[in-house]
Amino acid sequence: MHGQADLGKQPIPDLVSGQSDFWKVATDIAGSTAAVTWGPNVQVAYDTYSDAIKKATADKTPYADALKTTQEAVVADLKKTGFTVK
Repeated sequence: MHGQADLGKQPIPDLVSGQSDFWKVATDIAGSTAAVTWGPNVQVAYDTYSDAIKKATADKTPYADALKTTQEAVVADLKKTGFTVK
């Protein structure tokens, strides 16, 4: 994948410092991973999810409800801004 050849020159992140082949494994995985494109309303998704997950934690309600709330908010925002959502 473009740009990943130089990753092996980077230091291994502290979080996985015990995995000496971290960059090799990461680039191998990236080679068979579907490309990701972020939607135009990532901030809506982030803000809604952040608020909903905090509320679910405080209220001791299912996290699945926070995900549903996030999806509903993102879809509504996409429609509001003129996107067709199927």
